[in-house]
Amino acid sequence: MKLFRKVFLYVSFGLFVLAAGILLVLLWEVQQKSLSAACQYETEEIHLLADAIRENLRDEGIAAVSDAVKRAVLVNQFRMAFGRRAILWEEGREVYNATPYVLDKDRLDLLRKNAQVPIGEAYVLKPQAAAGKKLLVFYRQEAGIGVPGYGFAVFQDVSGIYLQTKQLFLKGMGIACVMLVLVGAALYVGIYRAFLPLCALKQAAGQMAGGMYEARVPITGRDEIADVTKSFNQMAEKVQKHLAALEETGTRQRQLLGSLAHELKTPLTAVIGNAQLLLAVPLTTENRTKALSHILAEGKRLARLSEKMLDLVGLYENEGCGIRKREMEIL
Repeated sequence: MKLFRKVFLYVSFGLFVLAAGILLVLLWEVQQKSLSAACQYETEEIHLLADAIRENLRDEGIAAVSDAVKRAVLVNQFRMAFGRRAILWEEGREVYNATPYVLDKDRLDLLRKNAQVPIGEAYVLKPQAAAGKKLLVFYRQEAGIGVPGYGFAVFQDVSGIYLQTKQLFLKGMGIACVMLVLVGAALYVGIYRAFLPLCALKQAAGQMAGGMYEARVPITGRDEIADVTKSFNQMAEKVQKHLAALEETGTRQRQLLGSLAHELKTPLTAVIGNAQLLLAVPLTTENRTKALSHILAEGKRLARLSEKMLDLVGLYENEGCGIRKREMEIL
């Protein structure tokens, strides 16, 4: 996979995760505020309804009636106030429950006590899952309806809040996906253009590998890629100069070998000629001495040429370091 595509995928994935995370946090905050508002509203309503029941019971004057009549009137007032969403207890015994749910009052008392909620205040349980719904349970150990010994629990269906949060999440994710596609297209083009200098560097490196040492990459921008491009061009220039120097050195060496071969040919011809003369023609002592002397002289000449050749080879290997120039005063 191309590098710019990897970068694009990593950045896109990071943006998607970031958008999803922000959306989840915001929706969680909205959900908690909605639940808090529902708790506050229901708590106030419970207080108002309990006060209304107390006033109605006082107006009806049930203090002098029997317990059975008093209970019947109280249950009727409770049913009219809370409908089918509440449970009423008398001295821990359930006397009214029009809901499809069953609650353990002892457990509610323990939870209220651990939460340190005063007896006259409503204790709110965290959202409970029941019958496919999310319910808030408001529990008052002391009903506050003017008759002691009564407590009640009220159910508030908050499934709509969770459903709305889910719908908002799905809608937000849909919008995020659409925005990600639009932003991703611009991001893809931007990253591709940002990596074009690297593609040019790759192409230039391939050209140099093929022998085109004059290949260069234009420098664009002032970022790190531009610094790499500048370094690449400097390297290419040095490589080209080095190869030119090597080529020039090879040319000079070939010229040197040609000159040496030419210089060696003359004395070798003389040596060979005199040697053949000595072998083929009977000479006098004087002529034989001359021929041998000539062979000796040409042999010494060959030796001097060999020494000079070795000196020249040493100069080439040391890049001319054998010759040092310095200023001197001539008296």
